[in-house]
Amino acid sequence: MKIYDKIKIKRGIELEDIFGKPLSALVVFTFAIKHLRDRALEIVLKSKLDLKENHIQWMRTIPAIFSDSARQFMREASTNAGILPTNLRLVLEHEAAVLYSKPRIMIEDIPCGFQYVLADLGGGTSDIWVHKT
Repeated sequence: MKIYDKIKIKRGIELEDIFGKPLSALVVFTFAIKHLRDRALEIVLKSKLDLKENHIQWMRTIPAIFSDSARQFMREASTNAGILPTNLRLVLEHEAAVLYSKPRIMIEDIPCGFQYVLADLGGGTSDIWVHKT
């Protein structure tokens, strides 16, 4: 939430741990995104779908109020976490919600057994949906 309230995030912004020790926000965000990326890849690569890492398009949602520097911060944290820049899209939260709720594909067109995870992490909440057709 510390960076959420910032109008302009500087690259060297720091957070405090529970003991008051300063930590680089970029390192903290990179670590969190890397953990989620690694867990997602672990599951996807074990699947019987013969998927490779470069088949994954990562959509990183960000608040619409984020400044350009905050957006760059999130892009850098995501690429530092191992997400290829060519496979990364920053998506505004309201755009993601509209795209998700807008029926673009008929449910009948989705192959049986298709699975996906939608995670909205941030803004003080963590919302995770898992769906299988």
